[in-house]
Amino acid sequence: MLSGIIYVFLATVLFSSMDVAIKLTGGVFNPLQLNFLRFSIGALMLLPMSISKLKKANYKLSKKDYLNFIVLGFIYAVLSMSLYTFSLEYVSASIASVLFCCNTFFSIILAAIFLKEKTNIFTKMALVICFIGILVIINPLNINEPVFGIAIVIISALIFAVYSVYGKYVTQNKPTGGIVLTCYSFIFGSIELLILILISKIPLVSDFLISKNAVDFANIPIFSGISSDDIIILLYISIFVTGVGFSAYFLAIEKMSVAMASLTFAIKPALGPILASIFLKEELGSYQLIGIIFVIVGSIGIIISQRNSAKKDSLLA
Repeated sequence: MLSGIIYVFLATVLFSSMDVAIKLTGGVFNPLQLNFLRFSIGALMLLPMSISKLKKANYKLSKKDYLNFIVLGFIYAVLSMSLYTFSLEYVSASIASVLFCCNTFFSIILAAIFLKEKTNIFTKMALVICFIGILVIINPLNINEPVFGIAIVIISALIFAVYSVYGKYVTQNKPTGGIVLTCYSFIFGSIELLILILISKIPLVSDFLISKNAVDFANIPIFSGISSDDIIILLYISIFVTGVGFSAYFLAIEKMSVAMASLTFAIKPALGPILASIFLKEELGSYQLIGIIFVIVGSIGIIISQRNSAKKDSLLA
C-alpha cells in the first residue's frame, strides 16, 4: 500500500509539472510534434528496463501482447492526446487541464464495470469532495469557454480512462507490468503519430488543413524549430513527465485499485496551480484556494478509505 501511495505521489507531481514546463518554452513546440518527441524519448528511456524485466520473468511477448500495445498506443497517444491538443484551440490550457482530470471518475466507473473493482461508500464520498473542488477551481458559473471545446476535453478524458482500465486488464497475471506496458504502448503510439505527421506534409493534405484554419495540424515539423535552450525542457517532459510519470502511474495501478491510482488526476487540479504560482508567479485566486482545500481533503479521505479497505482485505485473506 505504501509503495502504491509513493507511486501515486510521484506521478501526480510529474504530471502536474508538465503544463508549467510547456509554458516555460513559450509555445515553441507544435502540440503533435511535442507528443511525438516526448513519447519517442520516453519509450527509448524505458526500453532497457522493459527488456530487462521481460528477461528476468523469462517472458516473450506474444502477437496478442503486441496487438494490445498497438491499440493502447492508438488510444492514448493518437486519440486522447490529439483530442486534448485540439481542444486547446477552443479552451484555455488551465481549464483543459482541470477538465481532463475528470478521467478519474470515468476510470472508477469503467473499472467497476469491466474489472469488477468495488469502491466503498467512503471512497465515493471522498471522490465527490474532490469533484466539488475541481468545479470550484474552474468556477463554472463564471467560465467563458465554448461548449464544443469543453466537450472535446471531456471526450479526451474518457478515452484516457479507457486506456487506464484497458492497460490494467491486459497486464493482469502477466509480467508485462507498468513499465513494459508504458514503454511499448509509447513505441507504437510514436510510430502512429509519426505516420500522421508525415501525412500532414503531403501537399494536398496540408493545403486542405490550412484552408480549414487547422494550421497546427498542417505540415507538422519533427525536429525543426527547436533551439538548444528548449532541449532541457523537452528532455524533462519526455524522460520524467512521460517516461517516469506514466511508469509510476501504472505501477500504482498494479499495487492498488484503479480508483486509488486515479487519485493522481484528482490531485492534479490542485497541485498544478500551486506549481504555476511557484515557478510562473501566477497568482492563486480565492476560488482556486478553496477548491484546492476541497481536493486535498477529498484526497486524504480516499487514501484513508483505501488503506482501511486494504487492511480489512488482508485480515480476511
